[in-house]
Amino acid sequence: MALDLYMVGLLPRDMEKSLAFYRRLGLALPEDSQGGRTSR
Repeated sequence: MALDLYMVGLLPRDMEKSLAFYRRLGLALPEDSQGGRTSR
């Protein structure tokens, strides 16, 4: 049976910097995104 990899989860060290990076790229993110961890 072959393994099908369909998702990879990555957690950045600095969520605020990551959000700023993706906003500079033009990704529409809610302004109230504070970078809190929602899952573990």
